[in-house]
Amino acid sequence: MNKKVLLLFYPSTVPQGHQRFSMPYSLLYLERVVRDLDLEIIIISEDITPDYQQEIENYSDRLLFACVSTITGHQLKGAIKFSKFVRNNYNHAKIIWGGWHPSVLPLETIKEDYIDFVISGQGELAFRELIEALLKQQDHTEIKGLFYKKDKRIFSKPRDNFYDNTVLPPINIDLIDVSKYVVSGTLVYFASHGCVYECGFCAMSTMYKKKWFPKPVEVVVKELTYLKSKTGFKYINFQDDNFFVNKKHTISLCEALIEANLDFEFITSGHAKNLLTYTDEDFKTIFKAGCRKVYIGAESGSQEVLDLINKKETIEDNFAVLKLLKKHAIITVFSTMVCLPSNPETDLNQTLDMIRKAKLIDSRLEILIFYYTPFPQTPLYETALKNGFIPPSNLDEWSYYTMFNSHLPWHKKHFKKRLEYFYNYYFPFYNKSIVQIAPNELKSKVRIFQKLFLSLNRWRFKKNFFHCPFEAIAMLYFVKRYNKKNNARFCFSETWSFFENRYF
Repeated sequence: MNKKVLLLFYPSTVPQGHQRFSMPYSLLYLERVVRDLDLEIIIISEDITPDYQQEIENYSDRLLFACVSTITGHQLKGAIKFSKFVRNNYNHAKIIWGGWHPSVLPLETIKEDYIDFVISGQGELAFRELIEALLKQQDHTEIKGLFYKKDKRIFSKPRDNFYDNTVLPPINIDLIDVSKYVVSGTLVYFASHGCVYECGFCAMSTMYKKKWFPKPVEVVVKELTYLKSKTGFKYINFQDDNFFVNKKHTISLCEALIEANLDFEFITSGHAKNLLTYTDEDFKTIFKAGCRKVYIGAESGSQEVLDLINKKETIEDNFAVLKLLKKHAIITVFSTMVCLPSNPETDLNQTLDMIRKAKLIDSRLEILIFYYTPFPQTPLYETALKNGFIPPSNLDEWSYYTMFNSHLPWHKKHFKKRLEYFYNYYFPFYNKSIVQIAPNELKSKVRIFQKLFLSLNRWRFKKNFFHCPFEAIAMLYFVKRYNKKNNARFCFSETWSFFENRYF
């Protein structure tokens, strides 16, 4: 085959050692709009092909376009490395960036010498126009959402509003070996995009303009049926921003999944206000369809903070959803953020207290805790700047910027220790099952700590007394020794290992 090559690259979203492979859906969305342009389209995921340089060498003389989709944080590291490699070795290829980070900071992104074009916003149609224009050597200056350089000057056109991408051709799953993206029996899938809320910490409202785009029910069932036949997945992680926006649509989808009898369980996410509109009968259908876990954006135990971020819910709503899901044997995951610039210590105290009370309601409760992290084009970004936040100034600095390890002016040194003891010891050790996830070398110590301190731990939860955390300090000392000895990243809380690399 002598066709010119268009290379689509998806950088790793997490550091090496964290097995969380993400399907490169953004690349599949792009491929569908250029598949008729007489190009050979190559898709590379860094998760699956970390040594991709040799593969690119196979197309060196035919490489015409090298395209990257990336979000803020760790994924930028791979995106930068890939782009510099292409620029240094195949300078004839045009390098095009898109995705969330280039969309929110297009001017800063296009300044880099190793990037030729940036597409800001929803990219499929603009991407098609750009590739077609470059192939035909036609004018591309009027493409909406395109940023480019000429004579060391930057030019751009305002981007289009978001559109329903279900009108575009279907994606071609067979372009990737989808079985390689099944981790612990779980496959990631999107049944919708967008969100109708406008939370102050989230760029979703800015980008999607409070719009929600669900896939037709029959399309979801057809795609999941095909994916099941290809991979035999046991679990689906619906990574929709809000799975439960429209009750009629959600119930119709669940009924269709029941009828299709695909035999899988799923986890997804939702907003408390939406979920509280569902009846007991609705939840019976949702459970029968396979739902076993729901992430709730509980965010904060401070009503002041919930109002500040325009969450459109109350703390009582979070507790009500927890009780409702417990009633129907569905596990709740509270996703929270702590340490906003206004009264960060009070916010931290009240959020941990909300989690504590929730754990007493349902011991199966799971949690995610993030630091509030200011992102450009979010409603609270200006507030963060006024409180002394100095944002990264280039792509390399943004590649270290995550919700797990923010170091912001209003943070105090003891915040991280409080989070460490609560998140990585007291919360997981509330349940006896914690011994099951411990490595063999630690199991005996975990059993001893459970025997000695389980009653104390539950007393602490009941009384909200976490002072003098001697048992947490002792157990985490053994964890650190284990990690150092084995070059491991074990922690009792699933996501604590993202918080501070020096912990290991």
